[in-house]
Amino acid sequence: MIRVLLLIVLVSFTYEAFSFDKEAYKWKIPIMMNYQSFVISDDGTKVVACHRQGFDIYNCRNNKIIARVLYKGYSFGFTDAIFMNDDEIIFIADDQFRYYNISEDREELFIEEKFAYDRIFSATFSEDKKYFAFKSFKSFDSPQYNIKVVDVEAREVIHTLEIDLNLLTLTDDDIGDIVFTKDNKLLVITYAGFMLRYEFGKWNNPEFIKDISVQLDFPLFERRMVSGNIIDVMNDSTIYCEMFGECGLFSLQTGLIERRIPNYEFGGSINISNKKRYIFFAEFHMNYMIYDVHEDRIVHSGRDFLAMNYNNGVGFLDDSHELIGSFNVSIERFDFINNQTTAYFGIDIDNGKLAFSPDNKYLHSYDWGEFKIDIQTGEIVEYQNSSILTYNNSMTQYVYQEYYPSTDKSYLNVYDIEKDEHISLEKFSSGKGNVNPRFSDDDKLLAFSNSSTGKVFVFETENYSMVDSFSFNFSHEFNLSFSPNNQYLSFVESEYNELNENEFLNFRDITNKTFFCENLTTGSVGFKYEFLSNDLIIGLQYNRESCLAISEICSVSKPQVTFCPIHKSDFITNFSITKDKRYCIAGVYGKGVVQYHHLFIYDIINRMHIDSIEGLYWTFTISDDQKYLAAIDNDTRFLYLYELDKVISSVGEEIVEDVSFTLHPNPATEYIEIAVDINPTVNRGVDEVADIKVFNTLGECVMTALTAHPSTGSGSDNLRIDVSTLPRGVYYVRMGNRTQMFVKM
Repeated sequence: MIRVLLLIVLVSFTYEAFSFDKEAYKWKIPIMMNYQSFVISDDGTKVVACHRQGFDIYNCRNNKIIARVLYKGYSFGFTDAIFMNDDEIIFIADDQFRYYNISEDREELFIEEKFAYDRIFSATFSEDKKYFAFKSFKSFDSPQYNIKVVDVEAREVIHTLEIDLNLLTLTDDDIGDIVFTKDNKLLVITYAGFMLRYEFGKWNNPEFIKDISVQLDFPLFERRMVSGNIIDVMNDSTIYCEMFGECGLFSLQTGLIERRIPNYEFGGSINISNKKRYIFFAEFHMNYMIYDVHEDRIVHSGRDFLAMNYNNGVGFLDDSHELIGSFNVSIERFDFINNQTTAYFGIDIDNGKLAFSPDNKYLHSYDWGEFKIDIQTGEIVEYQNSSILTYNNSMTQYVYQEYYPSTDKSYLNVYDIEKDEHISLEKFSSGKGNVNPRFSDDDKLLAFSNSSTGKVFVFETENYSMVDSFSFNFSHEFNLSFSPNNQYLSFVESEYNELNENEFLNFRDITNKTFFCENLTTGSVGFKYEFLSNDLIIGLQYNRESCLAISEICSVSKPQVTFCPIHKSDFITNFSITKDKRYCIAGVYGKGVVQYHHLFIYDIINRMHIDSIEGLYWTFTISDDQKYLAAIDNDTRFLYLYELDKVISSVGEEIVEDVSFTLHPNPATEYIEIAVDINPTVNRGVDEVADIKVFNTLGECVMTALTAHPSTGSGSDNLRIDVSTLPRGVYYVRMGNRTQMFVKM
């Protein structure tokens, strides 16, 4: 395959930076974090959901977020939080213990001592809440823990336990979990299954309990690979504990496991219900089960792609099968989500999508679950469990994916909302590769790719018969774009070797099933191209010296590429072009000495930076009527809705608002004619209309014409402008606040 290297013209572009007040939103909704653990209050009314940036407090009965406490400085592992009582919480953030009062919404430092950097784990309260203990690394570079005991009333560390691991005859063993028994004795279990019990006043003489791991048939040399977790203290003499694939009821008196519970090999999460009736197990590889302690049997189990993902935890609300916890932990496919709630919203910030309905009354968040939100109120009015990949433009159909763990494959389907009909495309989409579906602007065609099969398929959407298919080279971002007349499909391929990573723009004639203008390259990565007309392609490019840029191809038959930088940044998180091809939206941030996060809005037609909103944004969209901007801030995990006319605050005041015009021919060779329409309700003549100016893609004014009279000898009442002396390329005609684009051939 021949690679065509295009000469890229590098040009400079300057803009005036504007900053928009982030708090000037219409509404904001707290969305779900990637929770790692859950703690339920003793009265069962509240739950603390911990994550990497802090924690959320939920009302257990309606799943509403009561409060969100964020700490950007804490980035290692996840925040631990524990209830002192039903209204007070002690939590770990920024390597310190802090205090939060729920009813007073008051937060303060709890212990003055600053602990080792990101080295605090597993805090636990005594039964009477007078003490709590936690483990931390002994020093900044130490791989081993010590244990500290805190007096709650005095708010100070009263003892530090330096555990002598030589007592355990295994010098490379370490602490797995700690917990207080009901008689205020501190239990310590090691990674290899040894159990120690400490008593107040006798810290230097711990009671050694039998080696649990011996009963589980773990050879001594394998014990360093074993995890030790205390699930719950049942009473003063028995506990539930877990040892890497085994779980059981352990007697503190005899040192024996009295009951074994079957468990999966890699336990991702283990939790027990409030009244000690049920234990929930979920593993990394999609298995889960519920064990009934009273009946000594598994009452529910399953294998579900969404059952468990990484370390997302789950907790029991009461002694039923009702769960409070992670959005991607399911019993009977999300049956436990039975409330419309602001908490369960979207999914991972990297994958979630936002889309406005065609009537601009609702905002949809979709991926592995869809929420329909009222634009005016911000209320969630509808929820459905689905794995939606994309909607068509009229939002009458959507493409979704089904995953089958037994075959480890995903299959593509289309759902017609009006007909309530499912159309299966599975024979074209089998495999695990990304499908990246894309509808044409008029919704008559659907194209999607699959990296595992190396194919692109194009369907007409009336009865979903295939009209074209072809092979491609794998790309991690395979962007498809239809021309307005549905004749052409542009797509990007990737080429990797040890030294370089390149992406190439290609065109497919769907009607004739042929390729043309193959393998256009700029020697960079990060292309996203859209058709502005049947002939003109405009694209965005990043990763060229950390630069977001516009590149243009004036004609798909005779490509001439220009490259215009529009923003410098250390990193471009994501970008998109609005459906009317008017605006570019990009999330950018700098990681240098001066850190900055903002949402960058750029006017493609007028070649100007419009505005910026502070925040780290990965997901965002603008409504079709250009009234609203929806964006999710990855730092605070809030969905914001802005009114766009308040965001775009940088438009000049000296604008003629009653002028509209059209121009032809386009493309042009010798001249263009401009027809001007003046609003008759305004008492102002043509002579007073602002001059017509022609700009090139550099933002330079290359021509100015008066609008007072039509051109003589043109045979028309329109204004004729001679463009024969202009070089070939793309130009913009501006009059007042109106702009039209034309191509000079």
